[in-house]
Amino acid sequence: MIKIITRTKAKSCGLTRYFTGKPCKQGHICEKYTSNSTCVKCLKITKRNWRRNNPEKVNEECKRYYYRNQKYMCLRSSKWAKENSDRLNKRRKKHRLENPEQTKQWKQKEYLKGKGTPERKLRNICAKVGLRLKDGKCYEGRKYKLYYTAEKYENYLIKDTLFKTLQEAHDFTYHVDHIVPISYIGGNINDKILAFEVAMDLNNLRLIPAKDNLSKHNKTDIPIVQETIMYLNCKYNVSLPFEAYDK
Repeated sequence: MIKIITRTKAKSCGLTRYFTGKPCKQGHICEKYTSNSTCVKCLKITKRNWRRNNPEKVNEECKRYYYRNQKYMCLRSSKWAKENSDRLNKRRKKHRLENPEQTKQWKQKEYLKGKGTPERKLRNICAKVGLRLKDGKCYEGRKYKLYYTAEKYENYLIKDTLFKTLQEAHDFTYHVDHIVPISYIGGNINDKILAFEVAMDLNNLRLIPAKDNLSKHNKTDIPIVQETIMYLNCKYNVSLPFEAYDK
């Protein structure tokens, strides 16, 4: 039960609202604002009607508020999404079923948007061995785990001159190649988890044009391979043989 109090007493107590128990002009029995004696429900109805009649002004104001408080809004929306994940998934699923064409267009747009980016390339590599990429980090899928993030991988690739050239030309037809092949490392290291870690070392990855990668088959640049084998042997204390790559 709300305590009955006069406006004068509410002002002296520093209250923003007061309740007299009497109805307003519209018949609402609720609190009133101390500043102007306006009924709370009446003000809500007035604001709601104004928003309906002025949608453009409301949208502009919402945009201005969002850009002024972008960090806060992002944190609030991400927090809500985590707390209501089931509800959000149901809503998304319902929307996809009701709008199949729109969903298809969105998927194509997102694919083209991320096509050729380092994160997409890393995701493709991870998928081949059962890893999954989430929030820029690689999480354990089966029994393998990647020991660097997509951000670190991207910074490593950006140093590559070929990557810069292709990105400037908007040419995404490049592949991430293993200097020492995975099959060669896996055939000489019995511990499969260690073999995966050695094969996915950043210094064992390089960018090459897609045509070169598809046409080279088992041909490799022997000096670079031998140098990489020496590096991997020292770093991981393994003994990858040089015989297959001797001149």
